[in-house]
Amino acid sequence: MGVAVQAQIARVGAALVDRAIRSPALGGEPGRRFAFTVGAARTLRSLDRHTDTRIDPSRAGRALLAAAPHALATLASHLPGGCALVSATNGKTTTTNLLAEIARAAGHDPVVNHLGANMPPGVCAELIGRSRRGATRADLGVFEADELWLDHMVGPLAPRVIVLGNLFRDQLDRMGEIDRVAARWRACVAGLPASTVLVVNADDPRVCQLTAAHPNVVHFGLADHDREAPLGSTDVPDCLHCGGMLTYRGAHVGHLGSWSCPTCGDRRPPAPTVEASDVAVRGLGGASFTLTARDSGSGASVAERVQLSMPGRFNVVNATAAAGAALALGYSVASIVAGLTRSAGAFGRSEQLQIGEQTVTLVLAKNPCGFDEVITMLGSEPGPLDLLFVLNDRDLDGRDVSWIWDSDVERLAPHVARATCGGSRAAEAALRLDYAGIDPSVIEVVDGIEAPLHRALERAGRPVVAVANYSAMLDVRETVAELGHAARYWW
Repeated sequence: MGVAVQAQIARVGAALVDRAIRSPALGGEPGRRFAFTVGAARTLRSLDRHTDTRIDPSRAGRALLAAAPHALATLASHLPGGCALVSATNGKTTTTNLLAEIARAAGHDPVVNHLGANMPPGVCAELIGRSRRGATRADLGVFEADELWLDHMVGPLAPRVIVLGNLFRDQLDRMGEIDRVAARWRACVAGLPASTVLVVNADDPRVCQLTAAHPNVVHFGLADHDREAPLGSTDVPDCLHCGGMLTYRGAHVGHLGSWSCPTCGDRRPPAPTVEASDVAVRGLGGASFTLTARDSGSGASVAERVQLSMPGRFNVVNATAAAGAALALGYSVASIVAGLTRSAGAFGRSEQLQIGEQTVTLVLAKNPCGFDEVITMLGSEPGPLDLLFVLNDRDLDGRDVSWIWDSDVERLAPHVARATCGGSRAAEAALRLDYAGIDPSVIEVVDGIEAPLHRALERAGRPVVAVANYSAMLDVRETVAELGHAARYWW
């Protein structure tokens, strides 16, 4: 039987199973009928992955929750090590994958929503994939949570640890202003039991202040700064306590840094439980730093040098967040260093893809702060860049892509030798590069995804760097897989 025929059978079978799961005959309270429904959802998940088209990785979870709304809580209750949740505007997928790798280095077997499907159906789909006879077979759950869905997921998952990484402006047409998300988080934190450990970014004043009243907080942060103050385009918050204007002694990513309020005296916690220092970044070649873990009771500390294969100062922040969560879960510093060192990160985040004789490094940039940090990273690369800039405006991205005008693309201009622009908003991407000062004669606009990818490779005199927002990153990644140069991202 040919691959195309098998894929067609899988598609038809998936549709039938999806319909059957949602029928009144299945579902039910935990027990034999529920176990059968979970088995059917697992079949749906498997059939989806054997089609020859791009899949919705959350479909099995969505079908099961429609049939049995208690499914997320029921499946998570079987995890002996409980759950950890990771939420942030930027870096939550990478932090989640790093934390899972630390758990594996310690000899544990976590279930992880490593694909970035971070709403209840996505988490449920991963639990389904690890379930047998209605029970989840894994040691613990490590799940990222969408910022607006975090409060909906805390109840059914009952997490032992919650990482709150950062809040930046992102997807304004879906998220609204940052203060809306911050208010949701603050209310969520107020309702948590005292036993829940919050792992909080000491360098983000907004997140740090909204969690200040919780009795069980582990702070993480960076001791190093690469700028005196946040960039001019950064959304610096006012003091949550008194409304005063915050000041900085140094900053590193967006508005993250050594902040204080001259009006009421609140400031960054001076000695976070987990802190990174002596940060060395090597363009796309990775980063290294000294990780210090402090015992809040005895005051003793342990410092270890960590080598990351993932590039950029922002990934040092992610690694430090994962280390803080790992300490809260009871893992040793040795396991933390081992897990961080061996982790390759998440797909599409500085992932190297080999296409014949040529290399494409796929970099995600989905909001102004993230794009600014990508620009900083690429600016430290030796030699000129062959850039592929792919910009979409789907629901996954937010329809408004004007955020590209809020990033300091002018800093990137001197480093670009050739630029190819693709995606549904290719023309606007090209216009932004033009206004940034890149010679228009080296900018080409090519419609679609596959065509600009091929054109960028044809023009390139060196490895290509593909900068893409979220759905564009998925498009590029899947195009490379469909051409036979990489595995599908859901495998």
